[in-house]
Amino acid sequence: NGVASLVDYPVTCAIVNGRRYALALNAVGHRPKLQFSCHAHDFGAAFVHKPGMTPLVHDLVVKNNDKEPYEIDCLFDHASSPWLAVGDSPASLQPGAEAKVPLTFTPDAAERYSTVVPFQVNGLYVVNVSVKGEGVPLRVEMIDRPVSGDVPFGRLRATQSATREFKFVNRSRLPATIRLDDACVEALEQHGVTPATKKDAGAIVIPRGGVGGVSLTYAPARRQREFTEEVKVIVEGVPRVVCSLSGACLGTELKLTTETVAFGTCTLGAASTRRVQLQNTGDVPTKFTFDRSRFTRDFTIFPHTGVVAPDTNAKIEITFHPAELSDDIRAEKIPCVVDGGEDLSMTLTGACAEAETSDENKLSFRVNVRSEATQSISVTNPTDTPWTLSPTFTTATTETEGGGDRTGGACEHWRGSEAIVVPAGGDATYDVVYAPLAMSTEDAAHHATLSIALPDGTV
Repeated sequence: NGVASLVDYPVTCAIVNGRRYALALNAVGHRPKLQFSCHAHDFGAAFVHKPGMTPLVHDLVVKNNDKEPYEIDCLFDHASSPWLAVGDSPASLQPGAEAKVPLTFTPDAAERYSTVVPFQVNGLYVVNVSVKGEGVPLRVEMIDRPVSGDVPFGRLRATQSATREFKFVNRSRLPATIRLDDACVEALEQHGVTPATKKDAGAIVIPRGGVGGVSLTYAPARRQREFTEEVKVIVEGVPRVVCSLSGACLGTELKLTTETVAFGTCTLGAASTRRVQLQNTGDVPTKFTFDRSRFTRDFTIFPHTGVVAPDTNAKIEITFHPAELSDDIRAEKIPCVVDGGEDLSMTLTGACAEAETSDENKLSFRVNVRSEATQSISVTNPTDTPWTLSPTFTTATTETEGGGDRTGGACEHWRGSEAIVVPAGGDATYDVVYAPLAMSTEDAAHHATLSIALPDGTV
């Protein structure tokens, strides 16, 4: 039962050249009642340890079932077995108490390991615990990794999505756990790339000789420049960059240089033209269409539809030709439909006034019936663009009959060229011919109005 007793054991103590003493010894002794949870532990196979891995740990429990406290010292030499780390042993273990001594297995090579961990009790009694294990290499490889190392999503539209799967084979002797690196997931989310399913977002256990993988989906919500991001996975706690991902989101974006075109005041019978640029700041050719039904009779646009190539501009000409006098002529928020992008709108405003007349602008003719007289007027072009103008004759007769204009010699008693070309920064002369076919009197003279509409909306 592990108990030894000593009853009246005779002992004689003799003094040289002196007296002798007889002693009787009595004692009771037993081995320390310390309970170790095990005296041998096999860690089995474990991956050769690398930084980041979670090592195998076994807690050796020591319990004092005795009535006396004991001092326990671990005599293990870590230098001789660096693959095993032994935690601190209790300096003093009180009766009924227990203590845990962690044993940590970190194999540094693919081989078998074995050692003995000695514990000394009260400096006299030694308890040995044998420990063994085996290191195996971690061999998890990506299947069909591209030579360039880049896995492209391609160039998508905002309404499209693409998924790429990354497969891995486990050639190790043990199951291997793999998951996406948290920092990698956060970086990919900035580009609109997320795990395809909840399963892909968590840890995946690949059995020995098995295949497993994760899938990532690129679903951009808006235009995005081309990006490249590393794909990092955690294999058994070890970070590993397996490839890179690239992609881009093609955007459709048109912009008007101005959304409001103000023509100012234009003379009745004249026309004014403004040019607006439609800029394609997107990545693909984009079609646009202005709703012509929203243009009033006072405005026209050319072209009202077309396609704009990326990084180019389309010139839109808008002409204001008021049909009647008004202080406020407008077309509000004319829609422009942009295929695959955000629609635009444009507002047009202007006013119409009568042409101003003065004695300086009057021509007087006196000639016999069925004869001709010619006078000239000068037109000055102060701009840097040549003008091609169309003169218009209006007679009192045409006004009485409903206001039709006569041009190019079609007006009764009056004629002139159908067009006049005024060079940039120069002058041009226009000849007005008076050729009466009937007699007139002082009270009923022949009258006509010559109008030459200028590009700035004046006459």
